Amino acid sequence: MRRQVAALFAPAIARHFQRNPSALVATSVCTEPSAAAELGDTLLHMQRDAIDRLLSAPDVAQTLGVSRRTFESIVAKRMAPVFILVGRQRRWRQSDVHDWIAELAERAKKERERDGNVGEEVPNQR
Repeated sequence: MRRQVAALFAPAIARHFQRNPSALVATSVCTEPSAAAELGDTLLHMQRDAIDRLLSAPDVAQTLGVSRRTFESIVAKRMAPVFILVGRQRRWRQSDVHDWIAELAERAKKERERDGNVGEEVPNQR
């Protein structure tokens, strides 16, 4: 039973510690019962998060704040995250979409830094 539970949590735990390396230190010093209970609650939330919701094209377009047609154009240019075929329907993992958005934001931030536009206000384009 313990091995099955460990196998179930392993991917989520690994992903959590990759994103939050400082949490590893906090976990290693977790000896108090209340801290252990809190860690158990965290693991349960991580398990729920590990079960990704699959999003349709309209769902992803809504998440991005663009029209479905614009999102379909992004997909056609192969700029969107990889989709999964469920029957003949395309679906995107919610975590992949959020990771992709974070990657786009990071890339935009680096481009602004490279161009020297860090912290500058964008003029109103009315």
